[in-house]
Amino acid sequence: MKKKVIFVIANVLLISGLSFATEMKSQINSSPVSIMAPVGVWVKVSLTFHRPKLDCLRGFGFCFNFTWGIDNSGSPNEERGCPVSLKLDNNLLMMQVMESDLAGYEHGSTLQYFKGKSAITIEDYTELPPGITRKLGSSTPIVIRPGSYPVSFENGVYTIVIQL
Repeated sequence: MKKKVIFVIANVLLISGLSFATEMKSQINSSPVSIMAPVGVWVKVSLTFHRPKLDCLRGFGFCFNFTWGIDNSGSPNEERGCPVSLKLDNNLLMMQVMESDLAGYEHGSTLQYFKGKSAITIEDYTELPPGITRKLGSSTPIVIRPGSYPVSFENGVYTIVIQL
């Protein structure tokens, strides 16, 4: 019986120590880009549409932000950035962003790069963070090369197809 109690206490201390060390955050609000997983794990990908070479503060480009945590409700907090959905299919990275999110992101200043356009131009190499890469199912780094990428608009959602 003593071994079981010690085992339980040791696990509780280990898990709480890990959550403190990795800064996992428990949140209450829900988000449409949360990836629901068992045991209340949530993952959120948000994108700042600015150039990495300019510290993600200005210009047009992709700066990814990846957050995760554990909570019974499985909900991330809102952070700087625009929520996007990502899907990896062979050598294609499909990125979807809602027009309403673009309109609300930085007072709609980025919407001009999408509205009525058939392509967007990315000027900088951008590597997805390792956490996003793993969640997409890739064991190798995912790098978006500079270039022009097609954009389509349907049902209030912009879809960008990126050849890797």
